Amino acid sequence: MRLPNGYGSIIYLGKGRRKPYAVRITTGYELYINKEGKERYRQKYAYLNYYETSKEAHIALGEYNANRTVGIEISKEPKRKAEFVPTFEKLYQEWYSRKEKSPKNFSRSTLKGYRNGFSKLKEYHNKPITFFTSVEIQKIMDSLSEYSLSYVMKISNVLNGVLDLAYKMKYIKANEIAMCEKMYTNKDKKMHRAFTREEIAELWNQQEEDVAKMILITIYSGLRPAELVEIRKDNIFIEDNYFIEGIKTKAGKNRIVPMHRKIKSLFNYFIDKSNEGNIFLFPSRRKKDFHIDYGSYLKNFNEYLQEIGMEKHTPHDGRHTCSTLLAEARIPLLERQKILGHSSNNITDDVYVHLDIQILIDDINMI
Repeated sequence: MRLPNGYGSIIYLGKGRRKPYAVRITTGYELYINKEGKERYRQKYAYLNYYETSKEAHIALGEYNANRTVGIEISKEPKRKAEFVPTFEKLYQEWYSRKEKSPKNFSRSTLKGYRNGFSKLKEYHNKPITFFTSVEIQKIMDSLSEYSLSYVMKISNVLNGVLDLAYKMKYIKANEIAMCEKMYTNKDKKMHRAFTREEIAELWNQQEEDVAKMILITIYSGLRPAELVEIRKDNIFIEDNYFIEGIKTKAGKNRIVPMHRKIKSLFNYFIDKSNEGNIFLFPSRRKKDFHIDYGSYLKNFNEYLQEIGMEKHTPHDGRHTCSTLLAEARIPLLERQKILGHSSNNITDDVYVHLDIQILIDDINMI
């Protein structure tokens, strides 16, 4: 039988309790914003007591209402315009703008990674930021189980950054992404493999294609592929045996990279080939005053190795090869880290040790 409005209710709390029947009354209403960003009201309750049987609970509720001399006022808050809740896309735009203007000077490749991560969340762009509870975030993570960790991290980094901003701006009570498990696959994971000495010799013998020269530059300098394509001509000092590059880490930014004697001719070749007006060593054919993009380099890289019948490599393998050759030449760890733009994880080494460039030039020429 339905009880009268304002009378109270009996709630069965389930098995396993000595007194599973609860008597509760409504004490008011509270306003909240649901996952769709809409304003809704929900009841607030007070529990009077707990009983072993439904009959005991109904008797107690009846006695409560019979003895109540002053009714409980249940006041519903007046309707008001719901608070503005931004969409994920709106808040992402503000977050990304802050990244662009940050004094940390995020690299172009990092910012591009943020844009890619956001684009992969297209179906969630118009969701209100309150939509992203741990339940919904876990669903997103679960949907990525067939992708690689690097793919998942691009999406996770964007979600985490935008939700952190939402928390700071008090749109959400907590950023719940830390409660969720990242799902990804390790199958077909590409492991870095150094070029063998025979393969390096073959690249020297078949360097009629520009991409072969670019691969050799990474092998004899340890550059990351993204660093390679962004080399600026005004940062190259051939007579002094070095150039300036580095985009990824604090230790790698604007670092002096020693130039191996074998690749001086390769640098001269690309300088002579590029237009005087373009500032990059590897200018884009499609965009004026810009360098070739990593995607173009990757395509040319894969096609060239297939054309000459060489076993498959990744563009990052050139850097891996340099590191391997330096280790084989017994170059000290700190000096290898300086050449490759790695942090030594030692504050004393990173801050106080300033190696002479000639030491690094001598090191690189040992390979």
